[in-house]
Amino acid sequence: MAQPVVLCFTRSAGGNVSDTDHRLDVPEAMHENARHRTAISSILRQGERNRSDLARIVLIGVIYFVSGRLGLKMAFLHQSASPVWPPTGIAIAALLLLGNRIWPGIWLGAFLVNLTTAGTVATSVAIAGGNTLEVVLAASLVK
Repeated sequence: MAQPVVLCFTRSAGGNVSDTDHRLDVPEAMHENARHRTAISSILRQGERNRSDLARIVLIGVIYFVSGRLGLKMAFLHQSASPVWPPTGIAIAALLLLGNRIWPGIWLGAFLVNLTTAGTVATSVAIAGGNTLEVVLAASLVK
């Protein structure tokens, strides 16, 4: 009866082929294929993360927009100046929970809120930049 053969594939800390590989005549191409598989799986995981981040950015933008429109319902002196502005608190909480990489969603939501009031594109871009900057700075101070 034949004995089973157990192969041990190891790499040194530098990623080079180890002595065990040379003793077992493991071809270098096998190691190259393993490196390619690792790189491909890393790219796929990064793509999943990017899609997840994009979904979060869009969701934060929608939440900011909706809460901004609700906040503007409380405006009584001027249509674009409200005494209560819930999007800022929501955005700070989102940055603290999800990280700084979702700031584009805050900018997008602020831009759309300002664009749908009496603002022009230029003023909406500037105000959205200010709203985003205040939230990023506030979240960094809280951290």
